[in-house]
Amino acid sequence: MLRSVGCIIYELAALCHAFEGTTLMGVMYQIVEVAAPKWPDGYSQALASLYYAYVLEDNSLIVIVFLLSCSLFEN
Repeated sequence: MLRSVGCIIYELAALCHAFEGTTLMGVMYQIVEVAAPKWPDGYSQALASLYYAYVLEDNSLIVIVFLLSCSLFEN
């Protein structure tokens, strides 16, 4: 489930689908077997870290990145 949040973040930033396929099975194969797409250039490192944390489904990293990014946005 966390990986899907990462895909949504990617799609909003890149303005394209994270995984492509001509059929539902093709898309599912891409999600399971293919590495997550590279984060697009031009965005902050904090947002890129949050994306990779969600895609890798690393709960502890998600919390750390979220807390750090909150302090970054306060300025």
